Amino acid sequence: MKSWFDQLLFTLGCKHKVVVGGLQSKKTWRCEECQEDTDLTKEPFHTKLVELIDRALQMDLKAKEEGKTVVRESGFDPLDWIYRLQSAGGRLRVDAANISPGGQELNEKTAAIWKEIQDDPAKWDLAHAAARGAAGSFRGGYYDFPPYPS
Repeated sequence: MKSWFDQLLFTLGCKHKVVVGGLQSKKTWRCEECQEDTDLTKEPFHTKLVELIDRALQMDLKAKEEGKTVVRESGFDPLDWIYRLQSAGGRLRVDAANISPGGQELNEKTAAIWKEIQDDPAKWDLAHAAARGAAGSFRGGYYDFPPYPS
């Protein structure tokens, strides 16, 4: 199925609409129809964008839990990133503020997967939000996603 990041629409300051997935790592967006800029860091745009990104993430996560394949037309898929990390034998620790390998020694595969988000704050934030959503609640202040058994 098509990812909700590619379906949910965000209303720009000029009242034109764009899919929320294209705005994830942006601070401003120039409307392709009228060329008007919208500052995505200012209210009410920032709050609405955060809400839509969270909604898209939760809906994609639910679809994956139901066994559906979720496909992103463009951009970074944080749920796929988590799956690839676990499939490569990586552990993911998530708490309210961060994600980390949880003290696990990285191998060549897991190091390459972590590198994908390391230098990109937007991808890091998306991976953290996805992990927090997938973890549900935190007992002891964090949640560990174990590697998938090989």
